[in-house]
Amino acid sequence: MMNNCTFTGNVGADLKRDSFTTKDGEVVDVGEFSIAVSQKPKNGVEQTLWINCSVYGGLLKTKWMNHIAKGARVAVNGPITIDTYIHKDGSPRSSVKLRVNTVDPMQSKVDMGNDNHSAPVDPDDIPFE
Repeated sequence: MMNNCTFTGNVGADLKRDSFTTKDGEVVDVGEFSIAVSQKPKNGVEQTLWINCSVYGGLLKTKWMNHIAKGARVAVNGPITIDTYIHKDGSPRSSVKLRVNTVDPMQSKVDMGNDNHSAPVDPDDIPFE
């Protein structure tokens, strides 16, 4: 059985970077962002599904991460994970996230001249052709 999902949508806020230390003392870089995915069910009313995304380690150091800015259109791929934690009120909680393995910037409103937060794509950085 495989756990692999791909979503295409618009980034809801700029990438938030952080790091944490594992029990073994290793420092791990992490980035978090969310994307809005529009879906139109049979009743015709468009709905927005928010996908929370986490990026770890080396992927954060790639040029692709320059494109994770509010409004940018991206395609993300990776497994769905469930994080469990204790809420401040003491109750157990869980959240679903996509652990991003690949991210591909796509044309967006940002790229077309509105609030250009993203860097231009260098053709040499495209991993396929």
